[in-house]
Amino acid sequence: MSKANSSTSSSSLFRYVRSALLSSLAVLAIGGLLIACGTTRISGRVVDDRKKPIKAASVETDPPTDFIVTNHIGAFTIERFLDETNTAQPLKPGSYKVTIKKLGYKDKVIPVDVKERAEATLGDIVLNRKQIEMEALDDVEGNKSVGPGAGDLPPPVLGE
Repeated sequence: MSKANSSTSSSSLFRYVRSALLSSLAVLAIGGLLIACGTTRISGRVVDDRKKPIKAASVETDPPTDFIVTNHIGAFTIERFLDETNTAQPLKPGSYKVTIKKLGYKDKVIPVDVKERAEATLGDIVLNRKQIEMEALDDVEGNKSVGPGAGDLPPPVLGE
């Protein structure tokens, strides 16, 4: 086989592989767009006041939807609701109240209108930290009477 035939054969193979790869990517992209366009959903990202993601925050809705918790980057997507038999169904268009909860933060309620085959994107939702109430801790003398004090505990057992 001559060098010219080998070069022509390699370039034909390269063009064929490139064409097949580009065709596959186009089919996947179009399929993804069709799926995304046909889904009714609510999405957003939960962050703190410094814009750091809050993971494992619960996202509840009224009327109720599927149980949702934010992921490691604070993101969530609601695509289903639970029917009267607790079976997941595609999210219906309508008005929802989205409530975001996380221990140590103030709850946030957001009204959302969702249209058919559309995504209601809430963007970054900022949760503010709760202030710790110090009143209960101010009464040091009163708190001493609750539970055993250090002098009331038995001594540690050594050597066992």
